[in-house]
Amino acid sequence: MPETKVFSIVSDMPSGKVHLRLELLLLGAWGALAAYLVQRGRIPWTAAAAFGASYVVSMLLLSPDLDLASSRPFKRWGPLRILWWPYAAAFRHRRLSHHWFFGPLTRVGYVLAWVIAVVLAVAWIRRRDPGLRLPSGAMLAAISLGLYVPNATHIAADAIWSLRKRHR
Repeated sequence: MPETKVFSIVSDMPSGKVHLRLELLLLGAWGALAAYLVQRGRIPWTAAAAFGASYVVSMLLLSPDLDLASSRPFKRWGPLRILWWPYAAAFRHRRLSHHWFFGPLTRVGYVLAWVIAVVLAVAWIRRRDPGLRLPSGAMLAAISLGLYVPNATHIAADAIWSLRKRHR
């Protein structure tokens, strides 16, 4: 069986497939830890589920590579990828979009702005209160971690690859 390389020698960065495999591998580890914590009564199962769901959404749809029109995460949005054109125009690749803290914050904030705009537009059309409720502190923390961890993994993989390449 031929040996599979995690990183391509000719590539400047790990491919999108490599990022996805790494994030999936870590999701398995995080899922095992969450199951253990749920079983021990340390966290509610709803928080573990919220973490897992937000992790998968972030991994597939909120990648730091959304600022590249040729990236798989950008294309996964299908017809809604048009919503990411302003984001891609505002952020140059591997700059703020790949910052440890501000990168995920910009993408989550960007999506949240679109969601709030749609909810307010629907409420205005219906002339009713949208009835939005904020999640509890534990749920908000679980969702935030789920959105952040895959992004941090992606950025760390890029940083490690860059360091590895410089030392060659």
